[in-house]
Parts: sequence; C-alpha cells; structure tokens
Amino acid sequence: MIQAELKDRLWEHMRETPGLTRFEFLHNLHGWMLDAIYDGDEIAAIFIVKGAEFHFVKLNSTSKANKAVLKKYPGELIAKYGYAETHTPKTPDFDRQHRFNKIIGFFPVREDDSHVYYRIEKLRI
Repeated sequence: MIQAELKDRLWEHMRETPGLTRFEFLHNLHGWMLDAIYDGDEIAAIFIVKGAEFHFVKLNSTSKANKAVLKKYPGELIAKYGYAETHTPKTPDFDRQHRFNKIIGFFPVREDDSHVYYRIEKLRI
C-alpha cells in the first residue's frame, strides 16, 4: 500500500481527535514513513517511523503484537540505530501499555503532563 493510502487510512482512524484538522494531521506526518502490518488481508496496524522514533495505531483491535511484529518494530530500529524511542499518552489505557513497554524492554526516560517517553536498547523477547 502506498504512503498516501496509508495516510488516508490513518486519518479515518484519527479524524475524531478534537481540534485536529486534516491539514494539521498531514503536516504533522511530514518526514515520517508509514508502514502497514497485516493480519491476513486486513491492515492490523500502521507504524509511523522517523529515524529511531516510532509510534503505531492499531486498526484491528483483535490483533496482537507478535514476535514477528516486535522483531520489525522496535527490533529493526534497534539494529540500525542501537535503540528505539516512543511515547505513551497518559490515558485510561496507560497502565496496560506501560506494563507492555516494560515487559519487552522499554524504560522511561522522561515525562510531561500528557506523555511518558520511552527508550529501548534491547528486546526482552
């Protein structure tokens, strides 16, 4: 799937974000590479990557982050840069995501009012 199509799919998922216009959304993606992870024929998640930093959006709530996915993200970023970084918003889902991050090897490096920022140098899987 080409980048423009992935941006469209991601926008469909994100467009309910309060105060975010499509123009701002696309502007915020400038310089980022989007990569689809499939579950069969369906896009399960879209990873958003720039250098060693990555984020993802699950489009299929039943898909899990299996070893193959983790080998790619953050695994390939660790292999290339020696580390990978991401951040997790402080939402009601935060505790679950924080536990998952710690299990696979992320450690917090800083936080602000809305996010905790993580780094990983080696996968624990």
